[in-house]
Amino acid sequence: MEFTLFGAAYTFTVTRWSRKGFSSFVLLFFAYKCREAADYGSLTVDDSGVPTFNMTTAQKVNAVIQGAKDVMACVDEIGTRHQRSVLDYAVWYREKHTCWDTYENYITMLACNCIVHTYFLAPGVTWELVTFGMT
Repeated sequence: MEFTLFGAAYTFTVTRWSRKGFSSFVLLFFAYKCREAADYGSLTVDDSGVPTFNMTTAQKVNAVIQGAKDVMACVDEIGTRHQRSVLDYAVWYREKHTCWDTYENYITMLACNCIVHTYFLAPGVTWELVTFGMT
């Protein structure tokens, strides 16, 4: 996910939605709430607990796009609540919350990983002098 905020470019890379990681994501995705089958396909679980996904490529893409939107919504919520301490919060969350058993935890962990790996809204190391009347 590439975006610009306050003039700085960021790239959030999520690799957990590919190959084997996709099935973990989709299990949590469908468990979180009822999804529209036409948009996202379906998940069935047999009597022995084995899940089967019935998803077209387009529906898989839709699920990933929704997941990306959910990550960005989570980043926005973290920023709204913790403002100048976004990076500190993300580091704290990753240290204290290691369970990925719900979609909410999964998305929050991905959002925090993205924040940490990109130094999102991290304070600058050098300061450019800004004073009133300086233009």
